[in-house]
Amino acid sequence: MELIIRTENQENFEWFKKALGDQYQYTYKNIPIPDNLSGPTSKTDSEFHNLPKRLKDLLKFDKTDFIISTTLHEVETPIISLEITKSAPLSQHIEQRVARMISAAELGIVPIFICPNKLKKENGNYYKFSNKFYDLYRKIGTINKLPCVIFNYPDSDGVLINDDEYPECPEINHKNLTQTINFIKEILSEVKNFENMDFNFFNNEKIKKIFTDQHLLSKNNKYDFENMGTCQLIETSELFTYLKNYSNKDENWIKKTFDQISNKIKQRKKSLIFFPGNAKKLEDSRLFAHSGDPYVGMLSALDYAFCRTGRTVDDRNINLIYIPGNEDDSDFEKVFALKGFNKFYEKDCPFKLSKIDEDVDVGVSQQVKISHHLQYGCTYTKIRPLKIYAHYCDLIIFKNAVLTF
Repeated sequence: MELIIRTENQENFEWFKKALGDQYQYTYKNIPIPDNLSGPTSKTDSEFHNLPKRLKDLLKFDKTDFIISTTLHEVETPIISLEITKSAPLSQHIEQRVARMISAAELGIVPIFICPNKLKKENGNYYKFSNKFYDLYRKIGTINKLPCVIFNYPDSDGVLINDDEYPECPEINHKNLTQTINFIKEILSEVKNFENMDFNFFNNEKIKKIFTDQHLLSKNNKYDFENMGTCQLIETSELFTYLKNYSNKDENWIKKTFDQISNKIKQRKKSLIFFPGNAKKLEDSRLFAHSGDPYVGMLSALDYAFCRTGRTVDDRNINLIYIPGNEDDSDFEKVFALKGFNKFYEKDCPFKLSKIDEDVDVGVSQQVKISHHLQYGCTYTKIRPLKIYAHYCDLIIFKNAVLTF
């Protein structure tokens, strides 16, 4: 079987090839990003623009560490999205990666996440993985009808074990990684069945068992918004009053705004309000700082933990509403407009061009950018927080504006 391994460097590729073994043929490719497809004068190439649509959508929110693909009907077809982190297993470190795992699952691509189970601190205590994430990944997999799994990075009493030959990667011969590699091989063994009318990864009993064991590993731990100071569940019938009490606009403005909100939002009986800064004041702006983390990551996790019933954001029985908590962030004009979409427009939007540059390299780059944006708009090129806010939120509520999606 011929595999295309997309990753950020040759060392990662060689590690993966060694781990998976010589029963496959391998081709190394990098993971192009869409960032340089914006900006009127910066030079770019067409690598991201020319990716198959499914790969573009997989990379929409962020790039993952490994994309394992094969060629089907002469098209590069991603099979597995593999994310590996050595970061301490704090909630925010895991949640900031959830959106890219969900992107894979919703596209029918198997998401695999490798992270530490525990990590020793300098004082001898441990950062410990929360079992609630097993339950979250079980929900993501169940809704999307494919396995979405978490494996542990090799460690010895909280000290990570890296590979001797490839020290930035996990130890290949450790039992934790052996379990991961065996799972990957089972997934790849199912490619031959893709065109069967009754195809499902869960037809493979080994795959099914690994996935269903996630429920056992969770030990009944799950997200609980009642213990989260950032979340509040209200009746959607109370939403107008909530807006009136929070906004600095008059009632007529709020009424006209409310009239424009989609019926799908009004018809859902409950609304989950995610309001970081409600219980504890946020001193610093976080809408775009640090790529919006941890809050943009939390939005995708909250969606599947509480709101989602199907593969698209329309498939919800609870609304997901975001209220930026920092004082400056709560003013639509100060941060969201000025440093968000307006900054993109002023600095990067290729539609501001009225002619192609005489410089050959710049001009050819501009042609690629215009072509891409005519086809996709800024779906892939706007900054990550804007992508995630617009995708996951039903409403974003500011003191002086309401965005509805």
